[in-house]
Amino acid sequence: MQNMAQTHLLSDLMHEMKEKGTKLKICPPTESNLDPLMVILPGPGSLTSAVHLFLHSMKEAGKGPLVPRILFNQLCQRAPRFRGFQQQDSQELLHYLLDAMQIEETKRIQSAILKAFNSPTVKTADEETKHKVKVYGREGVKMNFINQIFVGELISTVMCEECLHISSVKEPFIDLSLPIVEERFTSIDLLMGNNKLLCEKCTEKKQKQHKKTLSAEKKSEHVYTNARKQMLISAVPPILNLHLKRFHQAGLSLRKVNKHVDFPLVLDLAPFCSTNCKNVGDESRVVYGLYGIVEHCGSMRGGHYAAYVQVRTPNKKMPEHTSANKNIPGFRDVGAPPGQWVYVSDTLVQTVPEARVLNAQAYLLFYEQLS
Repeated sequence: MQNMAQTHLLSDLMHEMKEKGTKLKICPPTESNLDPLMVILPGPGSLTSAVHLFLHSMKEAGKGPLVPRILFNQLCQRAPRFRGFQQQDSQELLHYLLDAMQIEETKRIQSAILKAFNSPTVKTADEETKHKVKVYGREGVKMNFINQIFVGELISTVMCEECLHISSVKEPFIDLSLPIVEERFTSIDLLMGNNKLLCEKCTEKKQKQHKKTLSAEKKSEHVYTNARKQMLISAVPPILNLHLKRFHQAGLSLRKVNKHVDFPLVLDLAPFCSTNCKNVGDESRVVYGLYGIVEHCGSMRGGHYAAYVQVRTPNKKMPEHTSANKNIPGFRDVGAPPGQWVYVSDTLVQTVPEARVLNAQAYLLFYEQLS
């Protein structure tokens, strides 16, 4: 929560969207031939409200230690597994929290769109209204503040080594899990042996050949080929959450990887992005600055989470709103952003030098886009 409190874009957008009656202008794509739609949002969901209230309380001076009781109760109502005193995974909790707020805000926007058409549900609407609701809803989801801040996009590309056909699948992400022990993220994987690709193009070609040479009764088999697979980032988020997979499956047991992992204060994502990556403009670099760390101390049987947070001024080069069609302005020579690093462990709060931060046994890393 300390790292979320220092995510300035989150605080700004939550503040703008927190009130019932907030107006939202949804602009559909030109090819839809639909006019922009102004909707009036209902109040935010209970979990989103609890998060906003707690983040606001954290910024009030002189309050002393805070207990996120209301927020925790709201979270546990949706995910009872987080109740009790068992050790929990901070990455799972953060992912669930962001995902749950994303769902609440999506429902909020969809409800406002339906109300604009005087339709209580999609099922009761006529076909024309259903089409409009679908188009506006698709664009409205992109205006969800979780999507604007944390959601990026991955593209998985597979190339058959026989026919050289390339197939691609895109999927959104809220955070990226990076293996420590196994393969490197974005490295090219060879699909061979039992992992061969079922190539549709090669199969189709073989079936056409069989139709010419064999009777129609005999069906040709599927064609499996060697292939190359690579995963790259196809859209970058303003805030990048990285999860270092310290809990590793070794046979039937789960163990923690305790080795130190180097991480940069300034991260250039360009080598990990696809050639037509969205939201990067014409810059040759996609630069992020580190502003938060979650560290796990202990073992699988028991442990403790602590945080390193950089207290800094808001990044003014961050756009007020980020969308899939908006380039983020940047600058070429970017250094580590200035600020004071603070160590937070329960009620212990103390300033620490940068050298101690770089020695942390990082589990989660929080980066904000600088260019």
